[in-house]
Amino acid sequence: RRKKVQGMREKIITSFCAAAFLGLTLFFFGPAHLYFTNSLEYSSSFSSLWAFFFIGSLLCILMLTIALSCLSVTAHQKAVSVTFALALLLWFQGSILVWDYGLLDGSDIDWSAKIANGLIDGCIWLVLLFIAFFAAKRISGFARKASIGFILIQLISTLLVAYRAPDTSHLHENSQIDERAVFDFSPERNVIVLLLDAFQGDYFNSILQR
Repeated sequence: RRKKVQGMREKIITSFCAAAFLGLTLFFFGPAHLYFTNSLEYSSSFSSLWAFFFIGSLLCILMLTIALSCLSVTAHQKAVSVTFALALLLWFQGSILVWDYGLLDGSDIDWSAKIANGLIDGCIWLVLLFIAFFAAKRISGFARKASIGFILIQLISTLLVAYRAPDTSHLHENSQIDERAVFDFSPERNVIVLLLDAFQGDYFNSILQR
């Protein structure tokens, strides 16, 4: 009975680690990294958003941990291996395999010129998922430690990106605008500032600093 309890405990811990790797990558580290690398483009501060990222991660981790823990030994190994592979692919796609698709300014992307990128992405995803499914026993054996390692890597990376991000506190101090006076003009002198919508915030900030 003690061996059975210990085995169930190991299954839950392994499930939790793989689920945490996937949940945090998808719902916390990914959005946080995207925010801090484009912080000048957002009107909301990170302090007002992090709770949503955390709650989404937590819900994903809890539901996935419960689902994985209820599986049989063989099914659990395959599910943990595939979960770990999905999390690894999401991290790899967002951190290493980053293609230049141009500015996200509303213009259409010429996908026909990016076919090679899609083929490379698709092959990597299919191959890794194939390996994860058919080598599930071996991969699930190191998935726990590897998941913890990649979570720490993403934590450090996110902290570094947050540290290097420009100060945007001045953008959020006066976020509440009195709409009753927004169209009031002075009878003597008015200054109207026009800012191009597609002007990248980081370049604009660089110009202001110079």
